[in-house]
Amino acid sequence: MELNIRTRSPEETIRLGKKIGGQATAGTVIALTGELGSGKTAFTQGLARGMGITEPYIASPSYTLVNHYPGSGLSLYHVDLYRLADREEAEDLGLEEVLHRQGVVAIEWAEKFGDHYWREDVEVRLKVTGETDREIILTSRGPAGDRIMSVLLTEKP
Repeated sequence: MELNIRTRSPEETIRLGKKIGGQATAGTVIALTGELGSGKTAFTQGLARGMGITEPYIASPSYTLVNHYPGSGLSLYHVDLYRLADREEAEDLGLEEVLHRQGVVAIEWAEKFGDHYWREDVEVRLKVTGETDREIILTSRGPAGDRIMSVLLTEKP
């Protein structure tokens, strides 16, 4: 299942992430792709808000590679693969262990290692179409993704 959404501001991108975060369950994996500045971190900020995470500042983990944000129910593991050179570095990072935790995992730059490396429930491709405009293509990759997408189809993002 695929859904194409346009946002006209970072706030709208955050709002879309919040809707998805509100539907995410333990074990949900979200693969985020798009060029620098396309809104991957803004989307993840919304995802965290939708999950009820009250951390005041969700930042891109470009230098730490993985940030953990505990929530009252679910935790968010925010992964950024931008600085990794190859799949072996991801394995050394312990990414496999993060993927098997009982939280939600959002992976920025997921395309660097191909979708054969992990299972994702929703792929989120962000494309810059204007100064603040984004085209966001959501693709479901299984039952959890289908459930999230069906909610988005019945609600206006």
